[in-house]
Amino acid sequence: MIKLRNHVLLTIALFLFVALNIQALIASTAAADDLSEPKLDLDSAAITVAQSSAAQSSAQSSEQLSKVVTASHTDSGDYSIFNPVPREKMRQFSSDRPDLTESPITVDVGHFQIETSFFDYNTNVDSGVRDRDWALLETNLKLGIAHNFDLQFVFTPLTRVTTDEGGVSDTTDGFEDAQIRLKMNVWGNDGGDTALGIMPYITIPSGNDLSHDHVEGGVIVPFGTDIMEGLGFGAQLELDIVYNEEEDDYETELMHTMVFGPSITENLGIYLEYVGTITEDKYQAIFSNGITYRVNEDLQLDVGSRIGLNAATDDFGIFAGFTRRF
Repeated sequence: MIKLRNHVLLTIALFLFVALNIQALIASTAAADDLSEPKLDLDSAAITVAQSSAAQSSAQSSEQLSKVVTASHTDSGDYSIFNPVPREKMRQFSSDRPDLTESPITVDVGHFQIETSFFDYNTNVDSGVRDRDWALLETNLKLGIAHNFDLQFVFTPLTRVTTDEGGVSDTTDGFEDAQIRLKMNVWGNDGGDTALGIMPYITIPSGNDLSHDHVEGGVIVPFGTDIMEGLGFGAQLELDIVYNEEEDDYETELMHTMVFGPSITENLGIYLEYVGTITEDKYQAIFSNGITYRVNEDLQLDVGSRIGLNAATDDFGIFAGFTRRF
C-alpha cells in the first residue's frame, strides 16, 4: 500500500512539473513575439494534427473525418476571454469525446464548448449479482482562457445505480463528484505533425450517496498524430490518485489508451480504442468503439459502446451524445 504522504508528494511533484512547463511555454512565446510579428496564412499554414478522440468527423476535409484536426496557424495577438479569437482565425473543431482518449488541442481563447452525453449505460454480472448504472447528461463545459489553455468543468447531474441480488433490487440516485480540469497544449495546437497536451485535474466531492467523500486528483497526458491520410492515431497516459474506502487511504491508478480513427465518408468517422487501467490489486481492460457524424463546423453527434475484456471490468456499456462549439 502506498501511504498518503507519498501520494501527497507525488501530487505536488506532478503539479510542479506542469507549472514548469507552463512557465517555459509562456517564456518561449514571449521570446517569439519579440523576434517577429505574428502572421496568419490560412492557405499555406494548414497542417493536420491527430486528435485524441480519433473518430471525429469533418464537414471540410477527410483528415478531420479520421478524428484528425486540421489546424491553422493563428497569431495569439491580444485575444482574451473578453476579446475572443475571430471566427476566421479559429482552429478547426476539436472534441474530447466520445472516446476515453482526450484531445491535446485546446478551445480557442474566448470561446466556449459543451460536450454532453444524452445517456451513458453500463451493466455487469458477477457471481449472481447484476449491477446497472445510468448516467444522464454527463457534461464537460470548456472555456478557452489563453492561446494554449482551456478550463473545464465536468459534472453529471443524475446517476442511478441499481444492484439486483437474490430477487432483491437496491437503487441509489445522486449527483456524482465533479471535476475541474486545466488543459495545456504543449505543442501542436497550431502546427506540426504531432500534438501533446497536459491536463491536471481535481475531483470535488458532491457529498451524496454516490460520492467518494474525499478530494481526488491526477494528471492526463494526451498525444496525437497522423498515421496516413484519413487515419489518425491517439494515445494517453493518465495517473489518478483515488480514495479507497476499504483501506481508508489513497492509492494510485494508471490508465493507458490507444485509439485509431479511420474516416468513412465526408461527414462520418469511426474509432476503435483500447483502454487499460492498472490499480493496486487488478487490471481492467476495455475495448471501445463508436461513430461520429459532423453536422456542421461547430456541431458533432456521436454514439458508441464499451466492452469489458476481463472480469475486473463492466461487461458492456453504451452511450450517445454531442459536442457544440460557440
